[in-house]
Amino acid sequence: MSYDFERITKRLYPEFVLGGFARCDERLTFFNRVNALLRADMIVLDFGAGRGYVYELDGSYRSTVTQLKGKCRRFIGADIDPAVLENTVVDSALLIGPDGKILTTDLRGEKLKAAVAAALGRPLAPRGPSTR
Repeated sequence: MSYDFERITKRLYPEFVLGGFARCDERLTFFNRVNALLRADMIVLDFGAGRGYVYELDGSYRSTVTQLKGKCRRFIGADIDPAVLENTVVDSALLIGPDGKILTTDLRGEKLKAAVAAALGRPLAPRGPSTR
């Protein structure tokens, strides 16, 4: 059995043809809120960024709203999936091991510490994030 999701979507959500999204689009609601809070001087850390498929949209309004790269100082993607290293919609990628340690990144040393601290909004303790 196959479904014509586009036809079903347009029938259930007739507004879909006017902008490419439905009134109950939770992803759009979330990213509208993020955009309202986002400032150009912020560093954004996306845990679970994966390969970035969420952002691989068609250039529509949804695509514009969900894309954060270029709207903030630095957009960092972090994931346990090595696909994060292929993510083209982030400025930097962090591969996290099963123990929670960062295995691979294009950031090094103090730049890495500064980026993570800025994204967390607090300084790092000598052995990782502070517990304050």
